Amino acid sequence: MGESRQEAIEQALSNAVQQVLGARIDARSVVANGALDYARLSANSAGLIRSHVVTAEGRDDLTGGQRVTIKADVDESKSDSITDCLLDPKCQSAFQQNHFDQRRVMVVAQPRAAGDLTADHPAAQALLDAVEERLAAAGFRVFLADRAAQLKRRLGELSQSEQNAGLTLARQESADALALATLRLEPRALDADYAQLYASVALKLYDVTTGELFANVAQRGKRPTASGPEAQNATAAMLASALGKQAAEQGAARIVARFTGNRESFVTIALLDLPLKQQDRIEDLLADELRWRYRIQRQSGKLLELEILTELPPAEARRRFRAACRNQGVKLESVEMKGARIVMRGG
Repeated sequence: MGESRQEAIEQALSNAVQQVLGARIDARSVVANGALDYARLSANSAGLIRSHVVTAEGRDDLTGGQRVTIKADVDESKSDSITDCLLDPKCQSAFQQNHFDQRRVMVVAQPRAAGDLTADHPAAQALLDAVEERLAAAGFRVFLADRAAQLKRRLGELSQSEQNAGLTLARQESADALALATLRLEPRALDADYAQLYASVALKLYDVTTGELFANVAQRGKRPTASGPEAQNATAAMLASALGKQAAEQGAARIVARFTGNRESFVTIALLDLPLKQQDRIEDLLADELRWRYRIQRQSGKLLELEILTELPPAEARRRFRAACRNQGVKLESVEMKGARIVMRGG
């Protein structure tokens, strides 16, 4: 899926590589959730696909983007060489050591109220720079959505749709975490020549795979400043930078805690165009046949999005889920799979 047909095709080719490698690798022996491994592998696996044919295309009702279905011819000898390397204990060890440094964090300015600063304000830019610098120092790959022109066209400001638009974009860009940064300034006059500048910074952190808000960091501060817009803007930038570094320090620790350790693993399954009766059957199937623990992340009309709590690799979870659905007469068509997020459409 993508904004243009070509972008959607490129994403489909990447997904094809992910699915081939994911079917051959036991994700539990490589990473916790499998999300970034496959994205990294497909990015480093140019030449795996000999040829492809577009079998279907059209606009996606859920996101409004362009969606394509392809049939790809994968070079098995090349994919075998990659999987053989990853199944080698020495290669696995090196791969695991480098894995965490490849976590991708998208940082977006999010004005949530009338007094919040937009991304083009110098103080907001100072905040984003500080957050980017601190997260990068912690070993994350950081990219700012508002600085990339192609992302800016798709996203714009998040004041209307808030985190949903950011999560959609972060998933398209294979990010692991989304950081929404908000900055508010309030000058209070002390006398004719000086003012006290109060600032508050909020950093909301979301798990892109599940959409879950897992941290909400806030910092407040104040500094005296000379009256006048130039002096106040300079003071605001310095104050925003200082508060941004403090917030990012806490945020980095929360991201590390989120993506390491023994926290429960999630596989997200989004079902599109599924009638309500079929949705009830899916829930019965999960509880009675598969005996999986799950929770409903989102349900609206014919859309049902589920979080499955399982230690299974995403590829194996998808295989078992589809087999159980076939046994119960529920027809589902695979749309895409990216890491631990699986999208299917009712048949």
